[in-house]
Order: sequence, then structure tokens, then C-alpha cells
Amino acid sequence: MIKNELNDFEEILRRQGTYAALKFLNQRVSHRFSAIYRLDKNDLEIVELIDKLDDAATAPSSRVPFLQSFCEIAIREASFKTSNSALDKKLDGLPNQGVLLSYVGLPLMQQAGNLYGTLCHYDTIEQDISDAEFAFLQQAAALMNRLI
Repeated sequence: MIKNELNDFEEILRRQGTYAALKFLNQRVSHRFSAIYRLDKNDLEIVELIDKLDDAATAPSSRVPFLQSFCEIAIREASFKTSNSALDKKLDGLPNQGVLLSYVGLPLMQQAGNLYGTLCHYDTIEQDISDAEFAFLQQAAALMNRLI
């Protein structure tokens, strides 16, 4: 089953691009937002964003200081997930701790092995991700790495 879904994801990514692929991933989880962030010097910049509510007024900032982001931890540790950031000691002192309550992120690498940014799901309410879905996201990120 997962292999077929991964094939579907790869087909969408190749034929329709990263936005459609990100939308596919967002539909699989309860998190409101899914995004691809690109590292740009000392900031992360949104390249693609899916918002289940399609509400521009509450959309996250298009640029985030890298060292103040949850993505920095995802990159440093090769993945990061929390269902309640307010209780996660790894996030102590970060400005979005307790604001973005749930986060799941993985680094994205370019084919040459250089860091590109992150693939992540997040929400302002508590959300969890199953181990199976997290494994699927890891495989999806690996496919994206080949096409970035």
C-alpha cells in the first residue's frame, strides 16, 4: 500500500511539481500547514505553502530567522517532531514555542549534497503524526531530494 502511495507521490511530483506534491502530503495529515522552506543565508524562506484553511490573513511569515526556527532543529538532528511545542524543552527560548504547537520537519538536500531547506507540517493546535506517516514523509523527502 505505502509503495503504491509513494509511486503516486513521485508521479505527482514529476508531472505537476512541488506545490501539487506538497498538497498531496498535506491531505495525508491533520496538520493545517505544510511547507517547503529554502535556506537563504541566515533565513528560511517559504518556497511552497499549503494552508488547509486557505487563509492569507493567518498565513505564517514568508521569512523566518534560521536560528529561531524549529527547522534548525530538524536540520541539526536530521528530523524533528513535536505534538506540543510548549512542553518541548528542545524549543525553550524560541519565539514560536507554544505558538506553533505541532511540527514535523525533515531536511531537504540538493543532489550535490548541499542543504536546500526543510519539508514540514505544522499547526497552531496539537497534532500528532503516526510512525507510519512519518516514515512515508521521510521517503517522500528522499524523492524530493532527487528533484531539487
